[in-house]
Order: sequence, then structure tokens, then C-alpha cells
Amino acid sequence: MHWQDANWVRVQEQVVLACTSRHSQRAYRASLRAYGVWGCRTRQSELSKSSVLKYRDYLLLTRKLAPKSINLQLTALRRLTQDALEAKLIDAPTATGILRIPMVPNRGVRAGVWLPREQAKRLLAAPKKRTVVGKRDYLVLMLMLRCGLRRAEVAQLDVKVLQEREGRWVLANLRGKGKRVRTLPLPGVVKNAWDSWVEAAGIESGRLVRAIDRYGHVRGGGVTEDTIWRIVGRYAQQALGKHVAPHDLRRTFGRLCYELTKDMREIQQLYGHSSVMTTERYLGIAQNLVDPVNDRLGLS
Repeated sequence: MHWQDANWVRVQEQVVLACTSRHSQRAYRASLRAYGVWGCRTRQSELSKSSVLKYRDYLLLTRKLAPKSINLQLTALRRLTQDALEAKLIDAPTATGILRIPMVPNRGVRAGVWLPREQAKRLLAAPKKRTVVGKRDYLVLMLMLRCGLRRAEVAQLDVKVLQEREGRWVLANLRGKGKRVRTLPLPGVVKNAWDSWVEAAGIESGRLVRAIDRYGHVRGGGVTEDTIWRIVGRYAQQALGKHVAPHDLRRTFGRLCYELTKDMREIQQLYGHSSVMTTERYLGIAQNLVDPVNDRLGLS
């Protein structure tokens, strides 16, 4: 297998472009590139059942990746196999052998991270809201903790999505992961933070969250997802003294909503999930870590 051969490059690109989400495209492209690098280093000249099994063992035993990460790479290779078969780059028996390789079983569910209400309040109190940077960063935190937005959604948010519907402000027709569209009600405190930032930055159209230079000047371009990650991480260390990821704030949003209402369907709509089972995993309500039953056994 000549990974840089024009036909293989074309098939790889077909696999990537078949994904509807740009996040999936990035993940698939990285997975195929990683397999190509490994194949060149280990001199695996052909895409075959044997080479894919060796690669799976390498990811599991040497790199010690989580089953979910390994299965993502195996899924990318399966799709590559199907497209390569259609392009007649491999034969049917070879493709069948690869497609029959089982995924790595993922036993159990990893515990997520949710902030207690008091820690969420301390995090929101960290930005200095009198400064331009503080106004922006406070809004970023509010959009994740009070609206449950993903960091990609925050980074790409356009001011035009703010609209008035049925007598209140909403983020209308917000396009999220998998190109699913949802409309989110905007709490009044978030609308106030929005107005404060927009007025201070002089924004009339385009991206909502923008870069700010060292002199406090707002730049016209937007920010990257990594910028959102750094904003959350900086204030988490400052206010809580620990690492907190943007997705942890999204989980916290759902958990706090669940404390007020047990309506899982409503929270699912706010999240923009296609399945309520995904919402249940986000909330982590299947296992009670606050008041577990083994605390009350009365044995000592």
C-alpha cells in the first residue's frame, strides 16, 4: 500500500468528506494519517486484516488508548476499506477480513466532571467585568454554564442568532454538532452580559467572541476553540485551583437544570442531542455519588 499514491489519497479524502461534521472530518483525517505514519514506520506495505489487527494491538497495548479512541480509528479504517473496495484498490476477501475485525469492548462508564453550584458561582465571579477582557470572558463562561453551548458553538457564534421570539430573547436556529438545529432561550442575565460585551467591543455584525490584543483593542476576527479552552482553564485555576474543561461546564449546565426539573426531554432539547440516552450519560444520574447506598449500610 503506497499511502501517498494519488488513488489512496483520493480515497482517504472521500472518507473524510463523507462526514457531515467538521469535528468528525478532523478526527477521521487524523486517524487515517496516524495509521499511515505507523504503517510506514513498521513497513506494513498493505492494508489487510493482519496489519489492522497489529495496529489495533499497538493502540491498545503500546499507546494504551481508551477503547473509544481506538474504536474511532478502527471505524475510520473500516470506511476506508469500503471506499477502497469500490475503487478496486483492494479485493473483496481482504475487505471482508478487515470489516469483520471486532471493536475493542468498552466496559463500564467513565465518571464525568460536574461542578457544584457554589463552584460554578465562584468561576463566574472570577472575570473582572469592568474590563473589556473580563466582559468577553464572563459572557463566554455564561454561554456554557447558563446555555450549555459547546466551545465550538461559542467560538463560531454570530450576533445575528440573537432574536426576539414570543416576547423573549433566544439564540435562534443555532447549528450545532452534526448540523442539528435548535433554538435556545437566553436568560436575562446572559442577555445583559451579551449587551455589555457587544457595546464595549463595538460589534454590530459577525462573530460574537473576538480576539483582544495586549493593549485591550478588540480585533475583527473571531477566536479559535483553543482560545475558549484557555479562557475556561485560566479562570478555573484562578477561582477553583483545578483543571476544568469547557465540556465540564456543559455537563454542569445539564446537571443544574436537572436539579430544578426532572424533564429529561427538555434538557435534551437544550443540549441538542439526538438521543435522550446521550443526555442521561451527560447528566450522570445513573450513579449517585453524592449519597450512595453503601454509605448507609451501618457496618464498621
